[in-house]
Amino acid sequence: MKKTWESLPPYAKGIIAVAGTAIAVGAIYVSYEAIKTYVANRNSNKEVSELTNKLTQLGQQGIHPTISQQQADSLANGLEAAFQGYGSDFDVVKRSFNQIKNDADMVIILKSYGTRTISSGTWNPQSDFTGTLSATIADELSSGQVDELNTILQRSGITQKF
Repeated sequence: MKKTWESLPPYAKGIIAVAGTAIAVGAIYVSYEAIKTYVANRNSNKEVSELTNKLTQLGQQGIHPTISQQQADSLANGLEAAFQGYGSDFDVVKRSFNQIKNDADMVIILKSYGTRTISSGTWNPQSDFTGTLSATIADELSSGQVDELNTILQRSGITQKF
């Protein structure tokens, strides 16, 4: 084996060294992404389970959804579609948020969204993202866009902030 290595021309040794380094870095990156996804999923599951309690509390305060479950499902699906692929369709996200009238609407949309996987886009080296709507907004939108969504919510008297 040593003789084979020594008999290789310098450019071949360089190619092997670069390829070995790339494989090692790739393995580290894949491991990091797997751990990050595991932690995010654990946190997402906790967030989704807490939404039922929050909706019950809002109902006790007399705050009830103004949209049906079917409308919430449709809005959640539209938001997911807006986030899919390389870049997000922020206009669709804003139109969806403009339909939210109170905290109970926000909760049933968050609950309907649950935990979803968003594709980073074809040939994008960034891995796909899995998380709740709150986590997806943080991952997919710029801070200026998040501020704009929060302003839309605040105008409707919604206390949820992203």
